[in-house]
Amino acid sequence: MKTVKILISILFLILLASVVVPVLAKDRLTFAYAVIGNINNMDKGVGASMFLSLKGSLNLGTPDFKSSDWSQWMDQDRGWQQYNGGREWWFSWNDQGIPQQLKDAGFIPEEGKQYRAQIQWSRSEHWRDHFQTYNYRWYTSQGSWNGELVAMWGGGTSSEKFSVTLVPWKVEKTLAQGNMYMVEDSFQHESWDIFWVNTGNGEQGVGHWEINIPIGGGFEYHSETLTVNFNGKIQSKTGRFQGWLRLDENSFSVIDPPSQGIGVSGSGEFGPYSLQFHP
Repeated sequence: MKTVKILISILFLILLASVVVPVLAKDRLTFAYAVIGNINNMDKGVGASMFLSLKGSLNLGTPDFKSSDWSQWMDQDRGWQQYNGGREWWFSWNDQGIPQQLKDAGFIPEEGKQYRAQIQWSRSEHWRDHFQTYNYRWYTSQGSWNGELVAMWGGGTSSEKFSVTLVPWKVEKTLAQGNMYMVEDSFQHESWDIFWVNTGNGEQGVGHWEINIPIGGGFEYHSETLTVNFNGKIQSKTGRFQGWLRLDENSFSVIDPPSQGIGVSGSGEFGPYSLQFHP
């Protein structure tokens, strides 16, 4: 049976999961986060950047709910990713790297000539996700969390510190495994300005071409998302405010080529304040 490693906590625990039935470790989990985000005072209609630090623990014990098996395979559209940039490329008339799309567009390299190309590109990747999940939930988790929130009002000219106290009331853990792949309509648009450089008398412009190049690719992955729902309060010199906060920790592991990453995001509301933070 194939065994895959899935990261569980940001610092301490690694879960070994079978592709058939995951095994859940029941150790006490300890966490420490430092994230940046935004805070808004909804009463005053003002916002600011913020820094939030949190420390805490979870004693999860036996799940109140867990999946009986991995879910059916699902396929979801993950939307478009856009990138752009530019580069210069020096090449010979018989270089094997000249795109066929460029030749089809009308560029005909002449024997013996050396060229320089200024290339601007924009890459449009359309991703889909073929995956399945396995879920756990706890409604009786124990643990205490505390930290500090610093709001940088007035573009950073005025800071305000809040103490943060939180109590977890619901914890969810979602394991996922699947394949992310680019859809066939993904492409890279390139703008080429080409110059003939070995003229013996400086560069000479050859022409300008616009081309589209089909792109593709994908990767297999395993991931784990730990979601903690809190009740609690924030307190500063201006007052004490009750509210809630949701925190998502996502651990992502690519199989080939191997790579790993962890991101933390979340949101909350305390009195007139709303919070958001992202990886």
